[in-house]
Amino acid sequence: MESNMRHSLNKLTISIVMISLSPLTFTNTSSAATNTVVYENQTVTSPIAEGGTATNNLEVKNTQVSVTGGQLSGISWPSAVSIGGNNGTLSLSGQDYGDLTLSVDDQSTVSVQTAGVATGLYIRSDSPNATVTVNNAGSLSINSTSTSTSGTNGILAENYGDLATGNGKVNINLQSGSNINVSTGSSSNGVVAAGREVSVTTDQNSQITLNNTTTSNNSMSGLNLNARQNAFLQNNGNITINAEQASGSKVGVNVNSSLKKATVINQGTINIIGSNGTAIKVNAGTEDVTSTGDITITGANANGIIVNATDTTATDDQKLSVSGNITLDSTGASAGTAVALNNQTQGKGIITYDDANGTISVTGNNATQGANGPNGFFQTNAVGGDVLIDINNISAININSSNGIAIGSSSSGGTGSTEINFKNGIIQTTGNNADGINALNTNNGGNITINQGGDISTSGGDTAQTEGIYANKNGATGNVYINTTGNIDIDAKQGIGILTNVTDGSSTITVDNADKHIAVTSASNTAAQQTIGILARAGNVGNSATVNITNADYINAVSQQGKAAAINTVATNGANSSITLDNINSVTAQSDTGSVQTIGSQVTGAGTSSIVVSDNVNVVKATGNGQAISATTQTGTNTITLGNTKIEGGTGANGGGVYMASTTGNQTLTSYADISADNDQAIFGTSNAATTIDNYNKITGYTNFTGTGAVTFSNNGAIVLQNLNGTNTKSSIDNNFGTNGTFNNKGTISFAETNNTGTITTATFNNVANFDNAGVINLTTNAQGAPSFVGNTLQVTNGGNGNFVSNGGSLIVNTQFNGSTGTSDRLIVDNATTGTGGATKVYVNPTANSVYGNLTGNGIEVVTVNGTSSSNAFALGRPVMNGAYQYGLYQGNAAGGAASQSWFLRNNNFNPVVGGYLANQTAATEMFSQQLRDRLLVMPVSQDTSQLNTLWMRTKMTHGSYRSLGDSINNKNRLYMVQMGSDIGVWKLNDGNLHVGLMAGYGDYKNTSTVEDTHSKADSKVKGYNAGVYATWFQNDDSNKGLYVDTWSQYGWYRNETSGKDVSGSKKYDSNTWSTSVETGYGLVLGTKDNLQWTATPQAQLTYNYYHADNLYDKANVLNVTNSKGSGLVTRVGLRIQAKDIQLQHPVEPFAEFNWINNSAKNDINFNGMKLSNGVPHNRYETKVGLVGSITPKFSVSAQVGGTWGDNKYKEYAGQLNLNYKF
Repeated sequence: MESNMRHSLNKLTISIVMISLSPLTFTNTSSAATNTVVYENQTVTSPIAEGGTATNNLEVKNTQVSVTGGQLSGISWPSAVSIGGNNGTLSLSGQDYGDLTLSVDDQSTVSVQTAGVATGLYIRSDSPNATVTVNNAGSLSINSTSTSTSGTNGILAENYGDLATGNGKVNINLQSGSNINVSTGSSSNGVVAAGREVSVTTDQNSQITLNNTTTSNNSMSGLNLNARQNAFLQNNGNITINAEQASGSKVGVNVNSSLKKATVINQGTINIIGSNGTAIKVNAGTEDVTSTGDITITGANANGIIVNATDTTATDDQKLSVSGNITLDSTGASAGTAVALNNQTQGKGIITYDDANGTISVTGNNATQGANGPNGFFQTNAVGGDVLIDINNISAININSSNGIAIGSSSSGGTGSTEINFKNGIIQTTGNNADGINALNTNNGGNITINQGGDISTSGGDTAQTEGIYANKNGATGNVYINTTGNIDIDAKQGIGILTNVTDGSSTITVDNADKHIAVTSASNTAAQQTIGILARAGNVGNSATVNITNADYINAVSQQGKAAAINTVATNGANSSITLDNINSVTAQSDTGSVQTIGSQVTGAGTSSIVVSDNVNVVKATGNGQAISATTQTGTNTITLGNTKIEGGTGANGGGVYMASTTGNQTLTSYADISADNDQAIFGTSNAATTIDNYNKITGYTNFTGTGAVTFSNNGAIVLQNLNGTNTKSSIDNNFGTNGTFNNKGTISFAETNNTGTITTATFNNVANFDNAGVINLTTNAQGAPSFVGNTLQVTNGGNGNFVSNGGSLIVNTQFNGSTGTSDRLIVDNATTGTGGATKVYVNPTANSVYGNLTGNGIEVVTVNGTSSSNAFALGRPVMNGAYQYGLYQGNAAGGAASQSWFLRNNNFNPVVGGYLANQTAATEMFSQQLRDRLLVMPVSQDTSQLNTLWMRTKMTHGSYRSLGDSINNKNRLYMVQMGSDIGVWKLNDGNLHVGLMAGYGDYKNTSTVEDTHSKADSKVKGYNAGVYATWFQNDDSNKGLYVDTWSQYGWYRNETSGKDVSGSKKYDSNTWSTSVETGYGLVLGTKDNLQWTATPQAQLTYNYYHADNLYDKANVLNVTNSKGSGLVTRVGLRIQAKDIQLQHPVEPFAEFNWINNSAKNDINFNGMKLSNGVPHNRYETKVGLVGSITPKFSVSAQVGGTWGDNKYKEYAGQLNLNYKF
């Protein structure tokens, strides 16, 4: 048959040559020199077949080829247009057909309608070094009703040649205008290129369409390349496969180059409808694939780009670079992977994507998770090469399927590392067990590095766990590094924002973006399901699980009934754990009924645990049965360092603020944070070695450590004791400090004010062998001073063997005084000693309704000592001075003896302010008290001056002291006064002279009343004015001789005040006095010696004083001051001795005066109904010495000093200056 065909061709060639000599139009031509056959401007209804060695080039121009029925014959494949031939088998030797070319221009069409398999254009050469080329710009339409597994093709190009040594090549070029449409039920291809070296290029205006409306299981490929060596494909055109009912595989671009390299560039669009569709599939020894066109696959088991590099000896990089949109829609069925690289070489596998407007979407319903999908990007390597997935820019990766992975990898079989970079864009996954980024590396060595800059959002899933980022390093060695600067949002029944799992290596997670967050939310109704923000796992000695968060908005984990944790680390087999947080607004874990750990560290073996939360973390919050911070170790150290932040624990038996536990390792908590918990268990755990806690800020709640180890607690901040059990119902506050613990208090310990109505608060510090108090213990919960709050107790105990060391600290208690009895807040200790800092100062706050009286019995117990106490362990920090009494702190029974070592309030003294009120009363009555010689001086006698008026002035200053109120108060005072007056007339009366005048004065008195036992003080002062009249009759012109009678009467107004640093507040009040006096004396000349004339004047004076002050209430001191009236007589009997030089015109006359003063006045005041009197003695003894002299006949001056003494250690020293002027 072949010889007949060639014979016919020879005849046709001759005919063509002959026709060419005539003027007719050419329809087809042949050139013997170039072996070219051209079909031009024809309509052909039978196959065109050029075979053998006679023709190398077949050109179809502006020709319509239409073949129907069984006309197809071809050379070796039923085809409409064909060139070349074969030896019938795929042996290693064939006929030498040389280079072959088949070209169809854009004006030509090829149409096939058949019931069998068919091919539109077919070319084949079995020549070892030949090249077959197809250039198609025409329209090919192949319609076959066959359902055979044999192929129906638009273009088939083969060059098998000498497969062992030959260099046979296949080139196919789909040019602009090329339109291939294949409709069949059989296996079909738009283009098939098979040979040793294969190259296919399609123009952007080319189109391949495959249609299959049957339900056959036959395969379909738009571009199908099979190369024994290298393959090259550049698709710029459009490929469409419509096979919605067919079940066979459907591949847009299928490239096989099993021995060498495949280079694929796809810039066109690929659309596939039907199950088992794949846009691009590459199987090659090595590969370099680039796709920028849009891809849409609709149907079950849809895949986008699947690349397999199979040369296990190759070491060069395997590249898959993608941009554009890829959509896989396998709704209701399993879906595949949008971009997949299976690298089995030793080289690095590289997937890149860089298209800010591109979107990857995968929709399906897969039963399992893995490399087969449903995935966005996935790379595998089973021989241990490096894996790199670099998503630089992308609009979104959308995975809508159970068990989906947006970006994933799996590496095994060697030592290669895995790196995934997701820089910009968003990952959105929906469905059960759907992950954002998932990396598995089981190599013996090699690391996993994931850099997340884009956002990840996953939702859905009722059973299996969903992760935003999951890195699983399950090899013998190797580390994991996660660096995230994007948001992660998880909404699933079980979800983890970031999960790392390392069998033998370190795991490091770093979060650094101030505006981003990690939020995991679960509507779980199962306690076993977990919701975790970050979980890092590491294993084996020398490795570590590390979480470093340097900047973030918030990290939240919220579950309905399951477990919740915001940040967790798990270090096994001796690995270490480290969590460091800085610059975060909030870290929160919440569960309605499940267990919660906001920040947790779990270490086994000899590994250490470290949690550091800096000042810039605003809040760490746990709700439900939750722990805000939890750290556990076995034999390694356990360290927690908290900056100036808020730590808020949850409720439940296992809930609390900070939890620490170690089997045998030492533990340290250093806190500058505000720690609290909804169940008030602020700090708790197990201590079987040494546990050290240093508080520099605030702890609200209680501390609870069990175990055989001692807890050393140093409080340098504030501890607010509270136990409401999360129900707002007050309970006993039991603090436990391991075994034989130590508590060093340099800060403040107090009770919370919350819910203190109606009940007292009791607290214990158990298992404290030594309590050193250099700070403040405030047992009050009584900001308003209501009586119902009195009776709080704090017991510090070690089973009777504890020691409370007073080291300069203080104790603050509320005390209700109730007349002769009372109740107080109370400190209870085993034993008490005094350290170098001195006694604990006790500050007593009386309640608002206290009634102050004379306490009976031992008084009010403030400190209970069940063992022994040093005698200076406690002392009042400030006086307790309310009402009329001052209450002191005394050890033991009131009756004395060693029956009790406890400390009691007893009123052994008066309130010093009482002394102040009494001193003011005395000062006002005596401020302007005077005798004759305080006004009128003894002056030289002359007829010219004896009857002149006298203008006088005196100024006086005194300093004095005395004891009052049973010698218990020492009063120290000083007085400054000035008084002046003038005669208004001098008249002769009974041969004597009568002086009548007016006077006025100003005085300033200050007093300090000090309680002798306690040295507490009260200040009092009086400022007063007075005005009065006087009348004096002298028997002789020389007033120093003979009889005189002096009378005066004056009224005083006074402004009084009591105050002082040791008393409460100050009180101002007014008082007034009226005084009248009668004095008489008789001057006697004792004699003259040595020109000195001595005179003695015996004197007697009777003064009536009346004092009045309104009743007042001193609120600050809780004192009703009433009946402030005093009246009575003061009697003075004295003797004045004076000498003058009778030879001098203006002598200076010395004098001395001795007085006995008796005060019978009733000067007392009622204080809260108790009458108390001043301590000024009834009898006082006064001595004065001075000088008086005349400067001129009309001007005299006198100066004197004196002192007064009496009972109650009364003493007063005075100095006075007097001036007289006659006019």
